[in-house]
Amino acid sequence: MGMVNRKIQGHYSIPAVLDYYNTMQEQILDTVEGRELILAGDGRNDSPGHSAQYCTYTLVDMEKEDVVALLVVDKRETALKSTNMEKLAFERGIDGLLAKGCKVSEVVTDQHLQIGSLMKKKYQDITHSFDIWHVAKNLAKKINQAGQQKGHGALLVWSKDIVNHFWYCAQEAKGSTDRFIVSIF
Repeated sequence: MGMVNRKIQGHYSIPAVLDYYNTMQEQILDTVEGRELILAGDGRNDSPGHSAQYCTYTLVDMEKEDVVALLVVDKRETALKSTNMEKLAFERGIDGLLAKGCKVSEVVTDQHLQIGSLMKKKYQDITHSFDIWHVAKNLAKKINQAGQQKGHGALLVWSKDIVNHFWYCAQEAKGSTDRFIVSIF
């Protein structure tokens, strides 16, 4: 029975889904034509840690809130290094959009080190920003780690307030680094 299902999927279901996806992507990309894109991107692995087999990477147009690219990378494409999957998927997504004539002005991602390095080396003309949610999450994590050290327990009491102040300053800054730095202090 399993062999029959795979043949049906391969001949009917999968081609129909791919055709629909490609049609929708063309329609979405037609709506972004002629304007500069600000994209948000993030990857998700099929399992935590270094044992992941697949990474799904999504790039979203921040203005229209449309998914403009959805990529899946298999660990076998990265010499069996699951830590390289997110970077490869990101690179394929940006390259694919640029090849289709999209004008990407800014990309907002988490603080993935390989993507940051890639942005500096390959995509210098595109502004790279960090997603404030990920920054706040990392800040809370670091404050809590520091609070675990001897003599720094007071940080644990203030952790939530510090992160809330960070969020407030980020909101008040409205994208200006200078205003953020002034308001944080």
